[in-house]
Amino acid sequence: MLLPEGDAVCEVADLTEELDISTPFDIVVCKDVLPYIPEKSASTAIRNLARLSSHFILLSWNVPDAVAAFPHRDMTDEDIIPHFENEGYTVERYMTARLHVVLKRKDCCVLTRRNLPLINY
Repeated sequence: MLLPEGDAVCEVADLTEELDISTPFDIVVCKDVLPYIPEKSASTAIRNLARLSSHFILLSWNVPDAVAAFPHRDMTDEDIIPHFENEGYTVERYMTARLHVVLKRKDCCVLTRRNLPLINY
């Protein structure tokens, strides 16, 4: 993979703080983070994820037994998806179904920006 000089493949950010996003990424992965974000900061985190991605968000919200003692919120897709829909994203049904099969779990999805034009690389 060739990247322009100075471009980063990956970054880590505090989603609970408003982020200064000059150039979004094509895909953003948020693996099992949202249940640990306090409810008062959840809308900021979701808004940041939506702004960080220009095309796709790969999202999961599992709370493994090994860390279930830590403070968290039990979440379902009904708790999460409407917030991303409000930010202009929709669940990509086919890729989400494939993700469920591959990961053998249902607490995940692939979100795509609505009215996404075809990518021409």
